[in-house]
Amino acid sequence: MRHLTHKAAGCVILCAALLFFTICPAFAANTTTDALAQEIAAVFDARKQHSGNVTTLLDSKDFLSKSADGAVAQSSTFTDWIALAMGRFSVLNSAGKPAFLYADAQAAYRDGLARYVTQQYAENGGMLSKSKVTEAQRLTLTAAALGADVTRFGTYGGKAVDLIADSSYNCPLDITRQGMMGVIFALIAKNACDAKTPQTVKYSDEFLYTYLLERELPKGGWTLMGTIPDPDVTAMVLCALALHREDATVYTVKREADAAPVKTTLGAAVERGLGVLSRMQRPDGSFSSGGTVNCESAAQVLTALCMCGIDPETDTRFLKNGSSVLDALHTFRLSDGGFAHTLTNGKAKAYNVMATDQAAYALVALWRLKSGLRGLYDMRPDLQQPLTVLLRQLLRVLVRAFSF
Repeated sequence: MRHLTHKAAGCVILCAALLFFTICPAFAANTTTDALAQEIAAVFDARKQHSGNVTTLLDSKDFLSKSADGAVAQSSTFTDWIALAMGRFSVLNSAGKPAFLYADAQAAYRDGLARYVTQQYAENGGMLSKSKVTEAQRLTLTAAALGADVTRFGTYGGKAVDLIADSSYNCPLDITRQGMMGVIFALIAKNACDAKTPQTVKYSDEFLYTYLLERELPKGGWTLMGTIPDPDVTAMVLCALALHREDATVYTVKREADAAPVKTTLGAAVERGLGVLSRMQRPDGSFSSGGTVNCESAAQVLTALCMCGIDPETDTRFLKNGSSVLDALHTFRLSDGGFAHTLTNGKAKAYNVMATDQAAYALVALWRLKSGLRGLYDMRPDLQQPLTVLLRQLLRVLVRAFSF
């Protein structure tokens, strides 16, 4: 090998590695996509059972209500997140529309959301909610996951509603009125659909990114209050930054703890956040928020890792004593497929809707990663022939090792 050039050596190793993994596909012993798919279906089944043995969930009475114009979605945190999970558990058909792998009433709920938008805009004078910016952002993500064009979704004043504009760069409310959460999900919603921000807007990309970067803690990570990073908030910020982490733009930010402005890129902030999450991870792979080890924290971190292209079962930064965050998430799983918020005497006993919904979309995020599909919050068309995750990881390692 010493007689080869640096570039040639890298190419030889690449070819050898590709050949090795071609003939030894079972080398990486971790969760298969088939096993994940079965687990995801079981979560959805449990959600239905706990909703009253309904045949389909998304058109049940808790999800849709009757109106003169047709069924209207009861959009809320109780309904939208599980609908998003069901929507993203899909592949694109030849027409570029999602083919849902778990058959439910996805189309009925999507159409109900459009009627809900029209209804709410009429009642609120051209906005979805008069108080919460996150309402529009959550609905935008859900509708997009169900295959809707969210730039023309519902009507107001005889015109189609552009949910992307109204939930992000031209939000009619103060986008910071809910602190970081409004900004986080403005970016997630806008980036999910690869929306381009016009030149003249209320909230530029620079404003939104700078807002989050200015609130990064001195040693990395984010929290809603205090000085100790929170895994949930940090994970959500990483989801907001993930799709543009390769952007070379340098931001100059003045954080409260800094004596002078500092320069950073989005990618550097993401790496610091990942480092914080790695250090926060407990010896059994779990995460604690507010002093409580819980299912939702594991789900948020799992989602963020997948959005950053990180397999939690193989990346050594997120393996503690051989346990991953996926292992930790599984400790909250109930026998019927649902999830508990916390453990009682070390066991999952009490079903919890929020824990179940967040676990559902976290598992979908992992399934998408391992299937070579775009991330949970990356709703651009999937590549026709995506590279396998293993090949992506291999290439990433080789690029770091060899500058060719």
